[in-house]
This record gives sequence, C-alpha cells and structure tokens, in this order.
Amino acid sequence: IVVNTGGDLNVTDGTVLEYNSNKPNTNSSGAFAPSGYIGLGGAVYCNGTMTMTGGLIQHCEAQSGGGVYIENGSFRLNGGTIDHNYARNILPFNSTAATYRTNAGGGVYVSDNSTMIMSGGTVSNNQSSREGGGISLGWLDRTKGSAVYSYTSKFTMMGGTFTGNEALSTGGGLNVTAGNTATIFAGYFTNNSAYGYDSQGYANNGFYRVYSGGGIYVDANQWNSSGYHAGVPGELILHRVVITEN
Repeated sequence: IVVNTGGDLNVTDGTVLEYNSNKPNTNSSGAFAPSGYIGLGGAVYCNGTMTMTGGLIQHCEAQSGGGVYIENGSFRLNGGTIDHNYARNILPFNSTAATYRTNAGGGVYVSDNSTMIMSGGTVSNNQSSREGGGISLGWLDRTKGSAVYSYTSKFTMMGGTFTGNEALSTGGGLNVTAGNTATIFAGYFTNNSAYGYDSQGYANNGFYRVYSGGGIYVDANQWNSSGYHAGVPGELILHRVVITEN
C-alpha cells in the first residue's frame, strides 16, 4: 500500500496485511539503489497520514521498514499488532564496507520529517539484519559528511509494548539515530535483543562490534566531512516506562 502526500490510511480491527514483500533495486555492485518507494515498506509506504487502531501487520519484508515505512508523514499506533516483519540484507554479512547496507526498522522505519505517536498496540518479534528490530528512527550512517544539525523526526510513546524484537546491530526494540528524538511517557520493552554487529566498519571486511542496546539504542552525533563528530546526537527522554529482560 502506498499512501501519497495528503492521503490517509486507517487500519482497524479485522484488517490483516500479511506476506507482502517490497524487494529493493540494486546497483552494479549489488548494493541497495534507492528508487522511490521500491524496497521501502513491506506492507505500507506512507507519505501521508496513517492511523492503526487494530488489525495485524505480519510476515512482511523490505530493505527498510519491514512492516511500515514513514517518510514526510505521520503514523499513529493506537492498537493492533505489528509482528514478525523483516528488514533484510540484500548482501551477505561479510560484504565490504563500500556496499553500505541501510536496512533498518524490522517493524517500522521512521524517516526524515516524520512523526510517530504510539499510545497502544504491540510491536513484536520483528527482525532487522542491521538496526532497529522493532522501530528505527533513521539509520546509522557512518560515512564522512553525514552529520545532522537539527532534529528532523520524532517518536512519542504513551503506551503499548515492544517485545521479542531482534537487530543484528543496534536497538533490538527501538533505534534512535542522530537527528531524531524519542520521548517515552509509558510502555513496556521486554525480551528484545541486539547483537552488536555493524556493516560499516573500515576493516575486517566491513563489520565490527558496536554497542548494541537490546531494548533501546541512542546514537551519538555523526561525522562531518573532516571525520569529526558534529551536529546533534539522537535524543531519548524517559518518564514512566518498564525496560526489562532485554
């Protein structure tokens, strides 16, 4: 499903979006080649407004946003379940650093100039072969010149549950990258996992260990063109939330 600018999608009780696949294009090196919404959002790609009050999004896959991909739009998750979706690699794990993988957000990917408000529902058992098993706000771009100087996207959580999500790199439940902010007033993060492998190293065939964050990962500011950390980092504000057994 593609929701264009100005469009509105409501997912309610009884709706099932399942077994959808949005395969990415590749370039001559076999790396991800961005082309519109191709490869982004296994079930839904949204430039407009999406509201989910019930229903189920499950067993979908894409390069990023295995279930849902939000770009220049908004997503309100009030109920329902986003379960067993996948942001998958299109390259083997030991590919070189030159072919950076941008896959993130096994359940949901929140891209630039976007907002997501979660007041209920469950994000469960989603997987990313890079970061953000459950939800990812952006992706970890470790190339020079990628510093972000203002906050562009926002996630607000007032209820709901993250459970059983997995990321190969960082943020098993929630991944917050530079230039993005997350505020959590209430909710649960349980039994999420991250394994700390990153595809953008400059040695060892392009992978190395990083700090992982089984429940939540918040990234530092990124590199400017001179290779120094600059700009704003990821931001996380916690109020009343249970984070346990991640």
